[in-house]
Amino acid sequence: MVTLNRLKEVLIKAIEGVLEVEGIVINYIARDAETKSKFFVVHRPKGNWDHYDSFRLHIGTEVGLMEAQVQHVERAINGVTINIDYFLAGVQGRLHFPTPFDKEAKPTDTYNGKIVELETLL
Repeated sequence: MVTLNRLKEVLIKAIEGVLEVEGIVINYIARDAETKSKFFVVHRPKGNWDHYDSFRLHIGTEVGLMEAQVQHVERAINGVTINIDYFLAGVQGRLHFPTPFDKEAKPTDTYNGKIVELETLL
């Protein structure tokens, strides 16, 4: 189990470019493009993993990350685009990370009826 304080350390190291930290592999770090204050950290355990069910998601400020309940992870047929359906505070959301080969597509978070553009940090 990853503690909140440990995840904060991981977030700081990941922003500095460290992809693996003591048993955690960071898949994505993004933040809202407008205020740059809300972070989205997608990670999984290091080692053998055979499906996306092991993905975990934390959302919030750098000092106030909360774990969201990942409901479903879907990788598109292109092998790169990924959608993550989640629940946070009883509300369903969806993260969308498009293929980096489509320069016009932007990552987004859809939560409580609002779509927010994200910038990918990692």
